[in-house]
Amino acid sequence: LNPEHTPGPRANTAVAFDLARQKTVLFGGISIWIGSSYLYNNDTWEWDGQDWKEIEPATQPGLRAGHMMAYDEANNVTVMFGGEDKNAAFMMSDTWLWDGNDWTQVFPENSPSPRRGGQMFFDKASGHIILAGGFMRKYPDEDIEQFGDTWLWDGENWEYVTSYESWLVITNSANSYDPVRNQVVVYDYNSLLIWSNNTWTKIWPAIQPPFRWGPGMAADPSSGKIVLFGGTENNIRRNDTWLLDGDTWTQVNSDLSPASRDAHVMFFDPTRNSFIVYGGMDDGGFAMD
Repeated sequence: LNPEHTPGPRANTAVAFDLARQKTVLFGGISIWIGSSYLYNNDTWEWDGQDWKEIEPATQPGLRAGHMMAYDEANNVTVMFGGEDKNAAFMMSDTWLWDGNDWTQVFPENSPSPRRGGQMFFDKASGHIILAGGFMRKYPDEDIEQFGDTWLWDGENWEYVTSYESWLVITNSANSYDPVRNQVVVYDYNSLLIWSNNTWTKIWPAIQPPFRWGPGMAADPSSGKIVLFGGTENNIRRNDTWLLDGDTWTQVNSDLSPASRDAHVMFFDPTRNSFIVYGGMDDGGFAMD
């Protein structure tokens, strides 16, 4: 696609599809190398199926990357949590709401610990947003603490739900809702994690994509078919496409494919009835498409 406007180079950003307004919301992320670090952003963009439009709200959350976002279908707002600050010096634990016009910071009594790279999605079964996993980089020694906890957002407060026996995905969001089975599927490096009835279950399909970090993943809300694209393994970026139908992975071979990349975003666009891949890091730096 060649839209007239785009957010430009972008990686480690986050997107959420606003079901009420039929638009995909993108916020923040990193872009370009500025000599000693990446440039962090706090801009808000929306995709309407044809073009990106930058929104200029009165209130803007701080610069960040690796944050988590999901659309709260019960309250018709997009919820954003945490991420890494502009100096990559600490993790955040703030909660923000986007109503299509402005950002509002809320101050819940309880909150998950500061983190980036977790999984965040709307659980239709419970009617609440779920946040799980992620990691915190400890400065100045830069040790990493990985998380396996799961939290629920009820529209006003975060509530602790459960912990998985090990840490969960620590890269960009790679989860999708399967409307056929009425459960959320998370791609977990070389297996699948299923969220159902407030419990995580791990499965290993007989055929599955090779091990990778940082892929993009999205689901068709009508068919429940899930597409996974790209990612990286041992510093080798991929551009393979995989289709998950139920418990079965099938590699899709197409004549045209986006360049190899990781740290991109992926979402299903009902206007085009298509899966959209945007941004990320390719072998030349930032992917521009």
